[in-house]
Amino acid sequence: MKSKMDKSSKKKMWIGIGIGAIVGIITLHALFLIFMLFFAFGGPPEKVKDISRYEEMLTKYENAKTAYIVFPEELPESASDTDFYFSYQDTWNVPTQEVYLQCTYNEEDYQAEIRRLEDVRKQYGSQVRTLLRDEEGRYPYPVYVAQDGYWDNFEYAMLTGENQITYIYTAMMHSSSLKKVDKKLLPKDFDERQEAYTGVEGYTIYLKDVNYNPDGSVSGWSCDYTRDIVAEVTQNHWVEIGYNMFYVTTYLNEHDEELIKECSFYYYKSQHDSVYGLPETIVYTELADYPYKDLELSADKGTTIVTYYDGTEVKEKRYVVPEEVRVN
Repeated sequence: MKSKMDKSSKKKMWIGIGIGAIVGIITLHALFLIFMLFFAFGGPPEKVKDISRYEEMLTKYENAKTAYIVFPEELPESASDTDFYFSYQDTWNVPTQEVYLQCTYNEEDYQAEIRRLEDVRKQYGSQVRTLLRDEEGRYPYPVYVAQDGYWDNFEYAMLTGENQITYIYTAMMHSSSLKKVDKKLLPKDFDERQEAYTGVEGYTIYLKDVNYNPDGSVSGWSCDYTRDIVAEVTQNHWVEIGYNMFYVTTYLNEHDEELIKECSFYYYKSQHDSVYGLPETIVYTELADYPYKDLELSADKGTTIVTYYDGTEVKEKRYVVPEEVRVN
């Protein structure tokens, strides 16, 4: 009798273990799915309609792919009939956003806002980018456009009549997903451009640099998501010292002259740190603002040589590689 009970108990135990394992696997899969959904979609979007929080929301999220440059930084006292909607969801890689502001100005403030939009520009070296204009073509009203299908971003200020301006920004959204922006206020090819354009093929006032592969394809690009009129375009020149580097960082002035910003050694305490750690730095600024010419490493890898123009002649500045940077 005892043997039969033991066998029965063991059988029940193994059945319990099996059921527990199945439940555990299902639970783990469910948790993994929840984690992946949260990672991809960032949880529910934050939605704000309170106009008193307008200025706060324009500066709250640093990873937004915009500086809301068509939107006024603050609303004048004459702004009336205001309607504000701000939705932000921190989806994977690029946030999903819908931002809407509509208000009516008195004549003086309306004309001042038009002048502001006319004067908006971003300068990168000699390149100047302004807001695009469209007089009732693709857009239903006269409009000033900062982003037009760039990486699924649209940003524009639309003159909707009687001193009223409607400001719109959408990111990574199809027209069917919009909660506030009326489809009548979208460009005619809104969805088509969302599907057709990626990267630099759409227009953006924030685009400051594009790098091309030898075959003409785009290898990378960078944007300056600030409201600054003049934005810095930098480039790094470097030589390798084992697993360490010496950099000359340069920037472009308004004449596209490449000027030195700083020189620096980037080094690691070990080869392991060069893969998994963060570099230490030694920075030199005595050549700042001199035109850059060339960079090379001496044959014995003990000196880096920066060639620059001092305003009169081309000169060299030599930097001895510090002991901590050298690789034995």
